[in-house]
Amino acid sequence: MVKQGTHHLTLIVAGIVSMVLMLMCLTGFNDTLKNLMTVPVSKPVLALAKMTLLFLFSIAFMAVGGLVNLAIVLASGLEPVGFWELFFVGIGQGIMMWAGALPCVLLVVLLNRSYIISVIITFFYTAVNYIFGTNDYFIMQPFGFNPGTLLPGPLTFRWFFQYLDTSGAQMTELMERISPYFVTTPQAFLVVILESAVFLTLIALVYKRQSC
Repeated sequence: MVKQGTHHLTLIVAGIVSMVLMLMCLTGFNDTLKNLMTVPVSKPVLALAKMTLLFLFSIAFMAVGGLVNLAIVLASGLEPVGFWELFFVGIGQGIMMWAGALPCVLLVVLLNRSYIISVIITFFYTAVNYIFGTNDYFIMQPFGFNPGTLLPGPLTFRWFFQYLDTSGAQMTELMERISPYFVTTPQAFLVVILESAVFLTLIALVYKRQSC
């Protein structure tokens, strides 16, 4: 099992889906969607606008975290060698986990009348995503049509881990063991773009047919 560097990613997924409950479902719980629909914008466009807000939230979450780390490093008198490369890797992680949260968002939108069930799904999805993203079976698979490529946790790990500091015997051994299964940036974001397009379309269609 590999657990380094994945805790903050699970927070992104939980944060994104929590915002979905507020942005998309509370309008149904409070019967305020009819007020929003007085604006001449279609429901699919409204849904995609909310997904765009979640996208920006994911980027901002990682960006703020990175800048806080930079401030701590500078305050400690250390030299932030290679910071900006890792900063943009962090931004990429935020984008990938936003895309990875979309299947859970779809389930939440489908069950928008059941707040408790939505919370349970969010908790379960976050836990499963964390487990899969730190399990050797999933992260040690070649790029292709398999769980290690299609699931957000393993895909994200196989992309960002190659940029981490590998000093130390344990990290060096881990790097040697999983490096054959790393994915390139074009490969990782090709999967992200395709999966995002599919789930955004489904979310827009479901939202269009619901009163929430």
